[in-house]
Amino acid sequence: TPHCRDSVAVRIDHYTGYSIVYTGDTGHDCEAVVRLGRGCSVLVTEATYGDELEEMARERKHLTISDALSLGERMEAKFTLLTHFSQRIGKTPILTKKYERYRFGCANDHLNITFDELGLLPLLNDAYRVMFSESIEYSRLKELGAKRNFLSKRDSHKRKRRKSTSEELVEVSQKGEELKVSQKGE
Repeated sequence: TPHCRDSVAVRIDHYTGYSIVYTGDTGHDCEAVVRLGRGCSVLVTEATYGDELEEMARERKHLTISDALSLGERMEAKFTLLTHFSQRIGKTPILTKKYERYRFGCANDHLNITFDELGLLPLLNDAYRVMFSESIEYSRLKELGAKRNFLSKRDSHKRKRRKSTSEELVEVSQKGEELKVSQKGE
C-alpha cells in the first residue's frame, strides 16, 4: 500500500464463497488495493482520521472515514468494516448522516462477528452515535485542535523555509556586491 514499504493488503477467499480483504495503513492512492479487493465480501480497512483532517491524512498517508468508505465502494465490496481510528484524536469515530448510503460498520476492541451478522452492524451506527455522544464530541474537539495544530506547524515550516530562502538571496546578493566592488577596485 502507499503508506510505507512494509504496509500490505491481503485477500483471503474462503471455499464457501466469502472473501475478506484486509489492509492496514493504506494511504490515499491505493488502486492496487482496489484491484485486489474487487468484488470481495468484506473490506477491513483503516479510517484513521475524520474527514475534517483530510490534509493531515494525505500528508501522513492514512485514510479518512470517507476515503475508506469510497475505497470499499470502488472495489465493490459488499461490506466495509472500519478500524484503526486515531487514538490521538479520540477513541470514537465521528459518524455523521452523510455516511448513511454506505454499507459499513465500525470495529471495536473485542468485536466478534460472523459474515452472516455483518448486516447488523449498520443498524448499530445510530445507537453508536447516541451511546458515545460525549466521546464523539470530545473527538470532534480534539480533531479541530489537531487540525489547528497541524496547520500551524505546516505554516510555521513554510514561513521558516521562505525566510531561509530570503536570507540566502540576501547572502548571495551581498557576495555579488562584494564581488562587483572588488572587481571595480582592480
